Amino acid sequence: MTIIELFPWLVLIGGSILAGTYFFHKGASAGHAAFFAAIISLVIFSRTFRLLRLVADLWERSRNRAEQQEYANRQYLDPDDFGDHSAAANRFYECTICGNVISVSFAKDAACKCRNVSVSSGAHKVLIRDKTKAKLFSHSPRAGVAT
Repeated sequence: MTIIELFPWLVLIGGSILAGTYFFHKGASAGHAAFFAAIISLVIFSRTFRLLRLVADLWERSRNRAEQQEYANRQYLDPDDFGDHSAAANRFYECTICGNVISVSFAKDAACKCRNVSVSSGAHKVLIRDKTKAKLFSHSPRAGVAT
């Protein structure tokens, strides 16, 4: 479970303990203190849960928007035009099997999850098992930005 899933429960438990202790010290009986503590904790829980759900939804939308923009800025290239796949700061391979994106900068060894695309920094080579399942792309400049 993530902290976003656990936090409302921690608030519920902590709130009920604090509210029960407060009412008990103010002279309420143990039963009344527990009843009021439960009601207050449920209200706090519902508010906290809604707030955290809203924050999570906003974060997810922002992430999806950034991902869509990143996909829109991709310019797919023909791998045969680049021969030995020399290093380029703006060149990447996308494995269509597992969806991983691998940089062709040769700064370090890298491979996708399914090992279809791998980059060897020592040999300065890109190894592709199934060339029909890999796409070469670079990032095109954003629309409206002069180059």
